[in-house]
Amino acid sequence: MPRYLYHFLTWRYEAIRSLAHGGQQQNLNLEIVRELPLTFPQSRNEQSEIVTILDAIDRKIDLHRKKRAVLEELFKALLHKLMTGEIRVDELDLSALDRVEAECEEAVA
Repeated sequence: MPRYLYHFLTWRYEAIRSLAHGGQQQNLNLEIVRELPLTFPQSRNEQSEIVTILDAIDRKIDLHRKKRAVLEELFKALLHKLMTGEIRVDELDLSALDRVEAECEEAVA
């Protein structure tokens, strides 16, 4: 399965790079590809299950990266407004933090 092969090669990326001849090898060539040991389940169903799980993990990682980028931008914007005096700390409504803290405590209990 092509997606299985993609995930396998992504996982083995560093090992594949170490097979490159010389320090500036940028692309795979036929010689390198022929030397690659390839491990895969014989069952296409098992390959499909692995692909489904890894694709879901990749989507989750991508979502968390996007969330982090948005939160970093929000933090920078808020910090700028605080530092320039456009907004003041005593004007911030932090009541939502109490609800989040209570929800976290409930989840742990």
